[in-house]
Amino acid sequence: MDMGTRGWSRVGGAALAAGLLAVVAGCGAASSGSKPAASGSGKCVAGAAANGATGTAPLEPASGVDTITGKCWAQIKGSPITMSVIGSQPAGTSASWKAAYTAKDLYIYTNVVTGRPLINSNKANPWEDDTVEIYLSGTNDHSGPYPQGTGQILVNSAGLTNSSFGTDHGKLPTSGAKELEHTTSKGYQILLAMPWGNLGTTVKKGADVGFSIGVDFPGTGAAKRSQGGGQLMWQGTKNNYATDSGWGAIKLA
Repeated sequence: MDMGTRGWSRVGGAALAAGLLAVVAGCGAASSGSKPAASGSGKCVAGAAANGATGTAPLEPASGVDTITGKCWAQIKGSPITMSVIGSQPAGTSASWKAAYTAKDLYIYTNVVTGRPLINSNKANPWEDDTVEIYLSGTNDHSGPYPQGTGQILVNSAGLTNSSFGTDHGKLPTSGAKELEHTTSKGYQILLAMPWGNLGTTVKKGADVGFSIGVDFPGTGAAKRSQGGGQLMWQGTKNNYATDSGWGAIKLA
């Protein structure tokens, strides 16, 4: 049963953005010294699945990736998220991610199969719900504690977003970042759009963006991932919320 898709929601908002070190002036503006990528041909570009710890993101027209059902997503292969770092992977579950970019934003698309109705009962601790944890770094230096332009964003399957968790989370501004979610009776999809200015990095072909992604599965009884549930991670460990040392990367193709 299709439960529908909400319109774009802002990530964080004024309450979370207040006091963060501003990297951009206004929503989605490029940082000084950032060179926008070419606008592309206007046609969808095929994208390959990740090779080891490096994934790829093709340059796509915004109209093809700015919605969960955008036509270009079908031409980009998904990369499975399979590393169990907390608890164990519940039976019947799976997850994968894809990425694309435009001159303005980096897009991360996540597909999660739970095989059961979704759990979204813990607003205070969304990692105990059906939630995607996205880790991004404009520096891609894998130095340990989060440097500038690096952070963690949680989006649960009900659309609750929170960037206030994780060590030094304030080093990834959320101004202009947006998310979409689409839910069914057996899973959900999340789409995050992060402005390049927030990452503080140059947008050009061949550049690398530090990245990992985790998926939280709550337990069916206690509704906690540590009690009958678990967490899957693409690269790194359960400590990705505090260190980028084990993350992978996305190369702009």
